[in-house]
Amino acid sequence: MGNWRGAEEFLAVVEKGSFTAAADALGLSKSYVSKTIAELEHDLGVQLLFRTTRRLSLTAAGELFYDKCCQMRAIYVEAERAIGELHDHPIGRVRIALNGTFGTGFMASSVARFAAKY
Repeated sequence: MGNWRGAEEFLAVVEKGSFTAAADALGLSKSYVSKTIAELEHDLGVQLLFRTTRRLSLTAAGELFYDKCCQMRAIYVEAERAIGELHDHPIGRVRIALNGTFGTGFMASSVARFAAKY
């Protein structure tokens, strides 16, 4: 199984248009971002970016990899959102055992608010 190492840096470089801007956005050094992408290209066995002193552009493999990484990022964001919703709403059955006086006198309004909210 592959790993995500280098993909976040690659996405940032493509979206920011330069290694320097990507490094600044990620809070990393330019040399680290450059080295990480070079390792990613080595691991994949393809060149992802054409680099010149004035310009940065995607290779055909880079375009494909960028598209797939964007899809993976969207799936990850959706998964995070879905997991976050588990914390927003209680799940499962709530059982409360109280004696009659305490239940009606003190807890009835709290249980009613909980039931109305969820």
